Amino acid sequence: MATKLENLEVSMISLVKSGANKKSIIYKSAKEPNLSKDIKIIKSDEEGVVYGIVYSPNEIDSQGDFADANTIKTAAYSFMKSGFAKNVDREHSFNNVDAYVCQSWLIKSGDPVFPDEKEGSWAVAIKLESDELKDAVKKGEISGISMAGVANKIQAQETSKSENSLTNLIKSIENIFKQKREEKVEQDVLKAIQSGLDSYKQSFDELSLKLESLEKRVKLSEEALSKSAQKIDIKIDENQGVL
Repeated sequence: MATKLENLEVSMISLVKSGANKKSIIYKSAKEPNLSKDIKIIKSDEEGVVYGIVYSPNEIDSQGDFADANTIKTAAYSFMKSGFAKNVDREHSFNNVDAYVCQSWLIKSGDPVFPDEKEGSWAVAIKLESDELKDAVKKGEISGISMAGVANKIQAQETSKSENSLTNLIKSIENIFKQKREEKVEQDVLKAIQSGLDSYKQSFDELSLKLESLEKRVKLSEEALSKSAQKIDIKIDENQGVL
């Protein structure tokens, strides 16, 4: 059963043959600026920096331990705040070697060094100052990093099949309700649109009736004016016939 680490405090980072976190390191030089998360080490003859993952959240290491993202973040901040940048040894000897942590950060989406690594992982860049360490990286004698520190270990509880089934059932019910809510929203939108169209049609019909009534009144007015004009013409003609 896996053990969860809490109150993690890292005081030493080790250059090792194979890290307990199962991660390999990436070797960068001035001539090899192109970096990616890879099992292979990018080698160089020039002075370089090794990049690696100290710990990734919720991943069980070879010792059966894991830590959540918040625990890892706290440990990463504490390591730098405590001035442990020079606490780099080899194979957990607790004897500092000629190297130091020159960069420390938490992985975010699209990380340029580790684009495929899990968000919240603690990454470091370690500057190698001696030819011996650089040669060890090139020969594969150093291929990973590990950490040393203290933490409270809490036995993680295994989730039973019945609990998993209940969780899946709850999620299914939640999805059904979510789908129903989305359908209801869609229906409400359609009703609102239809109501708006009906209101527009009613207003249009009323306007049409008013225009039709106005046209009739105009026509009647024109007819009345035409008849009045005819009467005036007849009267004028009659007057002209009288001397």
